[in-house]
Amino acid sequence: MKIKIIFAFCILCILTGCGKQINNTFIECFHLTSPQSVGVSMDSQSMSLSCEIEIFFMEAVSKFSKCSDVYLIKGKALDVYEYGRNIELVEDLKGNFPKNVKTFVAWGGGMGFISLGRMENLTWYDKGDILIMLLIPAYEWPAGSIPSGFKWFEKPGDFTTLTCVRSIVKLTGNRVTGRILPNVDTMPWGNFQRRLNNKLNK
Repeated sequence: MKIKIIFAFCILCILTGCGKQINNTFIECFHLTSPQSVGVSMDSQSMSLSCEIEIFFMEAVSKFSKCSDVYLIKGKALDVYEYGRNIELVEDLKGNFPKNVKTFVAWGGGMGFISLGRMENLTWYDKGDILIMLLIPAYEWPAGSIPSGFKWFEKPGDFTTLTCVRSIVKLTGNRVTGRILPNVDTMPWGNFQRRLNNKLNK
């Protein structure tokens, strides 16, 4: 039981960014990205997290628009790497993505030994797909807490999708598809851009 409690605490730290520098923006975003605020429950046997609610893409853009460590980018899917994906930055849509980063590894769900409530698996997409992505920085898994036989690939400098958030939609031609809003799974790119700008400028 003690091991499970420690393991659960480690999961919560990964989700909430334990150990980051505290400032006003951090405090706001710590609350917004905490498991309690996005509706996460934990299975006491498997220690996996499941989402009790689902935050749609455009809702999340609005919810996290003031968070300095939540990024909104347009990226091109490159090769699959384990359960993640190499991504080429096409455009920084929010203006706060780290400078001089042109390609990076993004992680979603599908890590195997634990579910962190991430709603997209980056291996679902095809090479060359253009993706609109909400991302946060990745973190090391706390040493000594990974189950035997499994490996944690995520590291500082990588990025991940958000817990219980529809973090990725796909741009094909002039249409965006994905879980944009409740009951809205497709939208013309021009309309999508206008909505994004309205959410970001509130």
